Amino acid sequence: MPISTLGSVSVVLLFLLAVATLALAASGAVRRSERLIEGAVQGIHAIFGVSLFASMLLEYAFLAGDTSIQYVQHNSHPAMPFFYKLTAFWGSLDGSLLFWVLLLSLFASLSVAANRHRHRALIPHAVAILATIIGFFAALLVFLKNPFQPFQIADLAPVEGKGLNPLLQNPYMIFHPPSLYLGMVSLAVPYAFGMAALMTGQVDDAWQRSVRRWTLFSWIFLSIGLILGGLWAYEELGWGGYWAWDPVENAGLFPWLTCTAFLHSIMVQERRGMLKVWNLLLVIVSFFLTIFGTFLTRSGVVQSVHAFGEDPVLAWTFGVFMIVIAVVSIGLLLWRLPLLRARNELESVLSREFAFLLNNWLFLLMAIFVVMATIFPTLTELEGFRRFMNVLLRAPGLGAILQSVFGMAEITSRVTIGPPFFNHYMVPFGLALMLLTGIGPLVAWRKTTGKALVEQFRWPLATGVAAMAAFGFGIPLIRTEGAFEVLSVAGLLCFGVCGFTAGTIVQEFLRGIAVRQRHRQQSALDALIGLVTRARRRYGGYIVHLGVVLMFFGWAGNSYKIERKLGIYPGDIVELGDYSLRYEGARATQDWQKDMLTVELTVEKSGGVVGRLAPAKWWYYQLPDQPTTEVSRLMRPGGDVYASIADVDMTTGWTRINLYYNPLVSWVWIGFAVMLAGGIVCIGAKREEAEGGS
Repeated sequence: MPISTLGSVSVVLLFLLAVATLALAASGAVRRSERLIEGAVQGIHAIFGVSLFASMLLEYAFLAGDTSIQYVQHNSHPAMPFFYKLTAFWGSLDGSLLFWVLLLSLFASLSVAANRHRHRALIPHAVAILATIIGFFAALLVFLKNPFQPFQIADLAPVEGKGLNPLLQNPYMIFHPPSLYLGMVSLAVPYAFGMAALMTGQVDDAWQRSVRRWTLFSWIFLSIGLILGGLWAYEELGWGGYWAWDPVENAGLFPWLTCTAFLHSIMVQERRGMLKVWNLLLVIVSFFLTIFGTFLTRSGVVQSVHAFGEDPVLAWTFGVFMIVIAVVSIGLLLWRLPLLRARNELESVLSREFAFLLNNWLFLLMAIFVVMATIFPTLTELEGFRRFMNVLLRAPGLGAILQSVFGMAEITSRVTIGPPFFNHYMVPFGLALMLLTGIGPLVAWRKTTGKALVEQFRWPLATGVAAMAAFGFGIPLIRTEGAFEVLSVAGLLCFGVCGFTAGTIVQEFLRGIAVRQRHRQQSALDALIGLVTRARRRYGGYIVHLGVVLMFFGWAGNSYKIERKLGIYPGDIVELGDYSLRYEGARATQDWQKDMLTVELTVEKSGGVVGRLAPAKWWYYQLPDQPTTEVSRLMRPGGDVYASIADVDMTTGWTRINLYYNPLVSWVWIGFAVMLAGGIVCIGAKREEAEGGS
């Protein structure tokens, strides 16, 4: 039997199994039949088995070069390296949907197996919800986007494939999409068990303790996916940055923001019995945003270099599914409101509960802002929406505010929203969040006295002021030639807030170490290790926050970025901050896969050679109309010297080159590594600790 036929049969079987599992779970829940419930549980495991089989078939088709399958022909080529043939599986729309089903069925199977006896009453409802979600994506594969679709006339099937998009043939792309998928897809599990708790009325804290780990797992992989996407953009696209607020980039950020909010607010519920409704709402919103992000990237409703293309039918299908999710979820939440009353009330604004609440409001506002700013350009394509907005823009009072926000008095065509707009509004949000990250551990649960505030804030405030002074005058970030001038107010404030928060974290660790040393004869290192291993969730959270501080430190450096775009000839010298770059010449080479054009630069500082750069452009033989930009960078703790080429005249050597100096950018990647280590520490925490927090 041809692979295309066998694969198509397996996809249909996958859909039928999802429908059957949903029916068994629903019947089992209504009749309270253990036999039917067990059948539904086995159905979930069977779905995973079939989805794994279908995925292995598609991978085999790529490895075997079966170009009778359209998806394989469009995304593979015999000359592609082995790993890129594997990753081509999820490199385009049809395969990415099958990959989504594979991961979702895996997580459904694991979560049901782990909670089969721990949350017996929730299982049939959770299985029904998971089977519904799987069934939706399986239906897309069967009726709209079958990755095993063969060419209609087999004899006309091309002998060779077109090959994977050259931009995706990058090591980061082996891990970036799977990481985002792992983070987004796994959020279906907290959602399923949250809805099951609402359906059954068992809305105590027990189910959320299990869900917390799943959410932390999702958060970790969303973080990995986002940072790897940033590294890919930094090294592959050649524009000198790593985050451009592209709609597809934002799709992974949406649920990350709400997951982060949930991981903070769940501690308030565990410690004080508050925010039950809020936490369930965050679970719903986080899952909804994963579907919304998938809708954005696969329907073509937004313009992006990363999008999979335009598909109106897919857009409407996802739209209906999202409406169903929103109506059912909010309906269940409203139905169970009487059971979700808080055990305690907020006693003081000078409390950790209030700090966490502010933290959550900011995260949710950021998520709403990014979502609205991402879809706003698409909405402005609609004549009715433009008319509505123009009415608001002309309204007294409100119109002036909106005009200042959008920078226009009337919308006549599609509006483009770029990085400056996002940065203008997101920077204050980010600074406020970093400040709260430092304040949270300094205030007590319930209420903090004035004396305790002075004692707690003294050291962190000193480190914050010291950081502003050190970076303000030491780099220098403040120009004093003739007149006092701050080069970047936001950057300087960011350094101060980073210093304040770092001071808080260090203070917490030093106090914990001192307490252990008073009770045990230990070295400082042994006390530190014991502190972290005994209270993983709390001190793992502090490590995460320390990583975030380092990332903000790197982001603050971006305020002082130097950029030069110019044409140069061999022998020319270009000044870039404290560096001098001498253009040595260009050379053309080739290998079995592509033509390469490389420019050679010598980097000097203080009269000495400190490194060499070799930016290039590559043209793959199979896709010559899609050249890739290969950047070159000299990495230093203080910043990167970064070069990419736009054009080269091989007869004269003239080159149009883009040069950037990115201060402190390496600390973004270092901070992420620290943040990831803290997340791993947290996920290893057991049910201990409701004591205070992250």
